[in-house]
Amino acid sequence: MKTKNLILLALLIGLCTVFSCNKEDIKIATTDDGISQPASKVDLDVEVIDGLMNFNSLESFMDAVEFLSDNETRFFTDEAFENWEAQLGFNSLRKSYAAVSNEFDKVEDESSFNNFKSNYRNYINNENEFELPVKNPILTSLIDAKGKVIINDMLHCFTDQHQVIITDRDEAKLNAALVSLETDEEAGVFVLDYMHSLEDYSRWDCGIQWTCVDGNGSSRGKKRVYADMQLFLIATPVYGGSCQYCYSWDYSVGHSCVMESKIKRTW
Repeated sequence: MKTKNLILLALLIGLCTVFSCNKEDIKIATTDDGISQPASKVDLDVEVIDGLMNFNSLESFMDAVEFLSDNETRFFTDEAFENWEAQLGFNSLRKSYAAVSNEFDKVEDESSFNNFKSNYRNYINNENEFELPVKNPILTSLIDAKGKVIINDMLHCFTDQHQVIITDRDEAKLNAALVSLETDEEAGVFVLDYMHSLEDYSRWDCGIQWTCVDGNGSSRGKKRVYADMQLFLIATPVYGGSCQYCYSWDYSVGHSCVMESKIKRTW
């Protein structure tokens, strides 16, 4: 495991040198710029088995991540994702979050918030803010509501900061690993830190405020836009040879910039 950690560190140091631009160099693309236009259909070939997306390799999984990522020429609409998942018979974390978000919109006082929190604890952070359990929005379209996906015939589970790999897909091992967050190589359990914030860029104020209104057109104050720049390193073991514990690692490194805004409610 020490070799793997050194490789991870080297990759992160190398990528950090790439992001040497100033925050002011990053702009928000809008339809007014004529840059981004919504794509209406997701055309990604993937198999869903027992409610989980199945990818035969890390490469195919990362190809899906790249395909679904927004770029200068197109982004997929919510309707496109919904239709795609319906065709596959798949319920993603993205879909679950949208449903829970509708419930959160009904919260009007502290009592109803406490009821919501007891029912949807995974969607409330330590600051009592409502948010996605997994921040990377692309991953939320490829994992189920509990963060699970099959890659290279192994069970992978993503939380906000950790990637848990269970080589024999044992759910009991997964539940224990999510609590302990400890690797057990002999048991085929690996826990990795896959999200790494770029400290110089993470969570900066973009200087943009939008006026928020409710369904009746009444003002609910303003919300400010924030950005979060992160590196993500996703890995999977590849077994080979005659011994049970002979394996190497496949790695894939990428980056994401998530733009978000929040309304803070106080009672």
